Amino acid sequence: MTPVEILALIQSARSLLDLGISQYRLAEQEGRLTDEQRAAILEAADLTDDRVDAVVAAARQRLGQTTT
Repeated sequence: MTPVEILALIQSARSLLDLGISQYRLAEQEGRLTDEQRAAILEAADLTDDRVDAVVAAARQRLGQTTT
């Protein structure tokens, strides 16, 4: 896989995560989720923005170390 393909894949995944979070919030606001559904969604969405950001920050730090 080329670097361009990897970047596109990561950007797509991030966009899908953002869409899923916004749809979850909308469904929650509209009262369309049972407690069981909410728990299942939150369990499936264990990869939070903070965790994604931490992975990206670590990768950027490693990149900076290899280019200096």
